[in-house]
Amino acid sequence: MNREEKIIKAIHDGRNIADKILKSNTMIALQSLTPEIETYSDFVNQEFGDLDEFSEDPLEKYSELSFYCHMALEEKTDHLEYYAGHPEEISQGVSDFLNYLDSRQWI
Repeated sequence: MNREEKIIKAIHDGRNIADKILKSNTMIALQSLTPEIETYSDFVNQEFGDLDEFSEDPLEKYSELSFYCHMALEEKTDHLEYYAGHPEEISQGVSDFLNYLDSRQWI
């Protein structure tokens, strides 16, 4: 896969995850996304990340895109009851993740 294909994959997969987070309305549904988010994070960290100076592994990489993805899930989880009562509102964490994804600052 060339670099442009990897970028397209990161955007496509990120949008799919964001959509799943938005549609989830139970704790179990949100928790079931964790493995997919971990796989996505591993991909974007490896392909677009910078060396993580805080890691014990000197070759480990970290991308802010994976941070935003995890924060989207965490914010929705923390405020699940609120969003269930206000389905017209988008989760701020998901909004931030999508904005960062679209900005392409992570490339």
